[in-house]
Amino acid sequence: MPEGDLHATCDHGPFSEWFLGAARKALLELNTGGLYLDGPGIPQLCTNRAHGCGYEDERGLHPTYPIPRGADMMKRL
Repeated sequence: MPEGDLHATCDHGPFSEWFLGAARKALLELNTGGLYLDGPGIPQLCTNRAHGCGYEDERGLHPTYPIPRGADMMKRL
């Protein structure tokens, strides 16, 4: 897969709230009885300090995995 074709999101950012709302809306409006998920809950490396990811040291900015936030999103789902 060429770089840039994958649009990974961080569970620590605003995507989680949007995803949970969209999933709820789909379940209520489409009456599907469930969702097939292929990817949510898999933590993605992130360096966005604005929402609490990554850390900086003398060698620069380093990404972190938002594992607790991803687990929380899946529980809420």
